[in-house]
Amino acid sequence: MRPTLNYFCWTAAIAILSIAVGYGINAARPDSVPLSYVSAGTRLTEEIVQFLAGEPSGQPAVAPGHITRISLQQFDSLVATGDVLVVDARPDLFFRFGHIPDAISLPRKDFVEHYPTAGPRIDQAVQAGHTICLYCADEHCPDAGYVAAGLVQMGAPIQQIVVYENGWAEWESEGRQVISE
Repeated sequence: MRPTLNYFCWTAAIAILSIAVGYGINAARPDSVPLSYVSAGTRLTEEIVQFLAGEPSGQPAVAPGHITRISLQQFDSLVATGDVLVVDARPDLFFRFGHIPDAISLPRKDFVEHYPTAGPRIDQAVQAGHTICLYCADEHCPDAGYVAAGLVQMGAPIQQIVVYENGWAEWESEGRQVISE
């Protein structure tokens, strides 16, 4: 038996209706699935803009690659001065399992939710002229760079922000002190 034109029309109508219902349900959900790929940096920027509710700092967006990166030895020297705020950009769960002493948590994925807590400490450090040193899992982890770019968008001067490039992996492998919560 050969399919008729009527069969193809009904099949096409059902497919179009299914797609329309799927789009409608997705649009109605508060946690809808994006219909196109959006990079982590772009999502962070969008979240920050929404968080600021239309009050951007006037600072231009900065690519994570433009943030100064430092080695463990440079990190040690910076910490020895006492003029530094250490910020862990890894997910909160990893921070609770272990972090660098005196670090505060500001995870990239939850930047907007954590900023109200971490923001005052960051603002205080910036006003005092201290360096904000971010770190994440290792040299391949982009999260510290994205959080640094987010801090610049929130008004922190790029000159006061550095990223400890080898991050947690190097810190832990060197047998350094670890704080767990």
